Amino acid sequence: MSKRELVKPKYEIVGELERIDRADTVMARRHLIPDSELWQSYYRKHPDLEAQSRKWADLQKSRKHRLRIAPQDELMENAMRFIPNVMAKEEYVDGEPAPEKIVIDPKRASSKIKGFARHLGADLVKIGPFNPSWTYKNISSPDHSGNPSDIPAHPPNKHAIVVAIAYKQDEIECAPRFTIALATGAIYLRLSTIVVTLARYIRSLGYEARAHNHNSQVLHVPLAIDAGFGELARNGIFITKEYGSAIKPMTVTTDMPLVYDRPVDIGVDEFCSQCNICVKYCPAGAIHIGEKKTIRGVKKWPLNASACFEYFLRSGANCSLCVAYCPWTRPRTFPHNFIIKAFERSNIARKSYLKVASLLYRKKKMKIPSWQEEQPEEWRKVMKPNHPLYR
Repeated sequence: MSKRELVKPKYEIVGELERIDRADTVMARRHLIPDSELWQSYYRKHPDLEAQSRKWADLQKSRKHRLRIAPQDELMENAMRFIPNVMAKEEYVDGEPAPEKIVIDPKRASSKIKGFARHLGADLVKIGPFNPSWTYKNISSPDHSGNPSDIPAHPPNKHAIVVAIAYKQDEIECAPRFTIALATGAIYLRLSTIVVTLARYIRSLGYEARAHNHNSQVLHVPLAIDAGFGELARNGIFITKEYGSAIKPMTVTTDMPLVYDRPVDIGVDEFCSQCNICVKYCPAGAIHIGEKKTIRGVKKWPLNASACFEYFLRSGANCSLCVAYCPWTRPRTFPHNFIIKAFERSNIARKSYLKVASLLYRKKKMKIPSWQEEQPEEWRKVMKPNHPLYR
């Protein structure tokens, strides 16, 4: 075990872990059709949230949040959703394994799975335990059109293969312009292909395997942390040593015998406790500036997902400013790598860095790609008034 590897993840569990109902997530609520049977059923239980959801529905219906985006570019984003939505169907994400198992040594099997995933386009691949607490308590179809069904408390799959693709540096530097929305769509398109292909391959070897893409039954972030990707950050995203938080994960769960990667300590927890750069640059005020709180059994910094999503609707942007301005998400130059190494080892280095961070890593405005249309900066007008980019 190397110096920075751990026996168990660094986050603190307090009491019993509580599984989240998928219907309670912002992305599930956004798909509820006003006054439909599902809408009425959900808001009878959560009447305090109905007014907020009606406001979201009005924003989406009126399209005012996208009127200033060139339609030819918005249609690119829509086109990229087609294949991931198709691949989210049950017939693609899961199925019966081959009747005869091909037995492979777990260490060799892990190497082959990782190599195949990278061959398909993954930037990072790691394997960890599948904790049933990181499954949704109830699920529904991606468009929230089906009746929720309870997930078994102990699914048969024991292991989690987490694959991730990183944003290109010039893409993340364009945040929060529409360029980042197109980049995100492309990543999800590629990730959906990778996890469906991996799961199908594993089933052909005779083992159970389920791909978790837009039809996910699991929480990718804690599974990624358990598998050794990095640590949970203040902005609710995990940070990796290789790419910061400019990365998106998806998961395959399986019962195929595999060798686990170790959880890691790269100094993120200590750094985030002192750094508030993401708080400063969050245009919605969604990131918590104070201490950690216990949320469903885990001590972590709270995140106001509703405020984050409403800014997304009002601005027409995927935002990602918290990622773009994070010190861990900078170009992989020698000075940056040296600083990251110092973050890992020294609290003095972390404190010293924060005093000069705004000068050392001032974000530059990147030009959008030539094949995209000029993008108005309406996103500035709906920021919190004290935001550094507000005008």
